[in-house]
Amino acid sequence: MLPLLLALLLRSVWLSPVSGQDHAASSYLYPVYNLKSETTVVEQEAAVRGLLRRLIPRQESQFTIRVQPDGTNITEVFVIEGVGDKVEITATSGVTAAAGVYYYLKSYCGAHVSWSGKQLDTVPSILPLPEKPLKKILNDKFRYYQNVCTDSYSMVWWNWTRWEREIDWMALNGINLPLAFTAQEEIWRRTYFKLGLQQSDLDTFFAGPAFLAWHRMGNLQGWGGPLPSSWHEQQVSLQHKVLKRMRDFGMIPVVPAFAGHVPRAIERFGCTTSRLHWSNFSEQYGSTTFLFPNETLYRNISVTFLREYIEEFGSDHAYSADFFNEMQPPTASTEFLSWCGRATIEALTTVDPKAVW
Repeated sequence: MLPLLLALLLRSVWLSPVSGQDHAASSYLYPVYNLKSETTVVEQEAAVRGLLRRLIPRQESQFTIRVQPDGTNITEVFVIEGVGDKVEITATSGVTAAAGVYYYLKSYCGAHVSWSGKQLDTVPSILPLPEKPLKKILNDKFRYYQNVCTDSYSMVWWNWTRWEREIDWMALNGINLPLAFTAQEEIWRRTYFKLGLQQSDLDTFFAGPAFLAWHRMGNLQGWGGPLPSSWHEQQVSLQHKVLKRMRDFGMIPVVPAFAGHVPRAIERFGCTTSRLHWSNFSEQYGSTTFLFPNETLYRNISVTFLREYIEEFGSDHAYSADFFNEMQPPTASTEFLSWCGRATIEALTTVDPKAVW
């Protein structure tokens, strides 16, 4: 997961205007504030129009959407006003424009969109025009969303139709830093094949779909597995759609990175490893292998995985890796924990100099 400090800073609320420069002043956040979408203004505007067609197709033509970045890459703003017979929303990004759409629908039309459904019957066929321009500044540059476990609680079973609805909901609520963990097992498979592992080594490593979140964090292995090739193919296809739609809105997807958890077959390489134990799972499923970060192989796996990932899916430079979820590290030494962090960020920046973890 992202560091706790960053997670606390990335909460999203509306508030009255404040200086975005105050947020950027903290030097430790400089790499974070350097993150920005590479999607063009035209593509972001088109994404918001697509959302309107899916949400309120009869009224879509009554909106004018303008994305106008302010050039500072700091403050996120939207303005709602009536221009002629149109509701015009001008915003610094596609996500912020979508948030402006939802603010308008809630405040002027009494509408509501949630995870479980939507209430849009109150939206009139002829939209009411604001009497005067309304400007809103978002409290934070980034609004992070999702928990690593959510992928296995529910998202793992979603098809594109359900993902499309979720990404629309994200955009309407101003989310611009969503977790995007789908399909990483195929990239891990390619990585370990390059290291000389066999399919049989991975069949006892990958957990089943409902348990992948805990597998990814090193809590368990093999439980509910193995994963068939058809699963990997379907997930890769789905992730391409998910990432494209997120990026179309101007979001910055947070994608996985290596956190030391490896197949047991890696122990044959003679590297320094440790067995981690979680809950009351048996040795077969709950004694997972952790590769020490001072090993050359740690860097090789991390670099190989990231290169494979970027070749398949591209990158927006934001990464997540979780070392010890509900587990004790092999040692409480601060030097060891420092190794973990240093080895991870050094490998990331070797492949992606703009990497933020």
